[in-house]
Amino acid sequence: MDRFSNEQRALWQRICTHPLVRPELGRDFRAQLAAEQGWNLAEADAAIEEYRRFCFLAVAGEINATPSSAVDQVWHLHLTHSRDYWQQFCPEVLGSSLHHLPSTGGAAELHRHQAQYAATLAAYEHYFGTPPSRWWPATSVLFDHRPRWSWVDRSRYWLLPRPSWPRAGWSMAVAAIALVLPGLALALPSNPLDWTGGPFLALFFGGALAMSLIGWLLRRQLAQASVPVNGANLGMEELAYMAGGDQRLTDAVVAQGLAQGSLEMEGSRRLRSGSASAQGMVAAAQALVVRATTPSKLAKALRPQCDQVAEQLISRGLVLDTAQAWRVQLLSAAPLLGWIAFGAVKISVGLERQRPVAFLVILCIVFGLIALTLLFSRPRLTSAGRQALGAQRLRHSRVSRAPQVDNGELGLAVALAGTSVMATTAYAGYHELRSPSSSSSCSSDGGGGSSCGGGGGGGCGGCGGD
Repeated sequence: MDRFSNEQRALWQRICTHPLVRPELGRDFRAQLAAEQGWNLAEADAAIEEYRRFCFLAVAGEINATPSSAVDQVWHLHLTHSRDYWQQFCPEVLGSSLHHLPSTGGAAELHRHQAQYAATLAAYEHYFGTPPSRWWPATSVLFDHRPRWSWVDRSRYWLLPRPSWPRAGWSMAVAAIALVLPGLALALPSNPLDWTGGPFLALFFGGALAMSLIGWLLRRQLAQASVPVNGANLGMEELAYMAGGDQRLTDAVVAQGLAQGSLEMEGSRRLRSGSASAQGMVAAAQALVVRATTPSKLAKALRPQCDQVAEQLISRGLVLDTAQAWRVQLLSAAPLLGWIAFGAVKISVGLERQRPVAFLVILCIVFGLIALTLLFSRPRLTSAGRQALGAQRLRHSRVSRAPQVDNGELGLAVALAGTSVMATTAYAGYHELRSPSSSSSCSSDGGGGSSCGGGGGGGCGGCGGD
């Protein structure tokens, strides 16, 4: 609270103590919110807390605050309790009227909302710390073109939550294998090569899953630095290389150059030098595009600078050198390769005994591809490097979700999250060039300003005061 002035502290205290459950409302606001949004009461409480913070930012901050979709739903519900909202909350608590304004639609309005949302998250971070991603998603998610909200009559439809397949699926598979294999082993000959098809396939599949897991664990455990680790003072260039190698570093440099004006897009596929001065790798990129060039050619030209960044990170114990990486690759692939060799022996035995082996061949091919991935996919980071990158992603969580372009945050955001963060900025053309399959026009039906407006027109557009 030390960042609050006395006036702001008093405002926040009034907002926190204002009861949304009042006798004249006739219903528990929290329960109504949970029922309408499909949340449990704990989620409703959390959403209400974020709504209170939004209201504080809308009144106390020097910005046009823009809520997320979830926070906007709380605001919508509060507006329906019009007596509490207009006769008590606005005049007595906020000290001003907080209007929910409609969006006028269009690309310019969309870009304005996106900039306002980024500014809102920056103000949130200043007063309350890192915005929780559950309630304040990335700009690229909030302003995604696909509709996400719809009214559903629960008496006519069933609603099923989307399952988390990877985690649940692996856990169930491991548990099933652990239960089934011991019983199979007790009922079969001691030599697995003499087992019949079904039991051996179960053994091989379960063992292959286990060896894949062991390989993944080895890949993480063996990636240790051979020099003293120094993970302090990591800049945009270092973080970009750690997060995505040469290509991510090039993307971050281009994004920073575009935002600074030292680089410009020429047409939809080429880069050229801009008028603004630059430093570091951005200056190197600017010098390389005196004559317009494509991003792929720029990436090749920047390879020496990328190698310098990599060498610096290797010397700091954050990135593996070539010899270390090969050691990790070989040792992590070895368990699964050995198990596949065991399967190949069984295939040979089956062919000799004229037994069908097609399913076993398929399993060997599938897990062979996994083994080859472990063998030839080079790990980049040491264990210390992963920890350092994770810490920086946590520290810059708000920036990677909703960067303020005018404050020089775009390069860092791209370094940590990729070019998708550019999709909701004036430099979306570069993201479309880099990721044509994922590019599309963005609009929103849910989030927007004290706006929650969309790019196509309609929706709610902003908060305003009298």
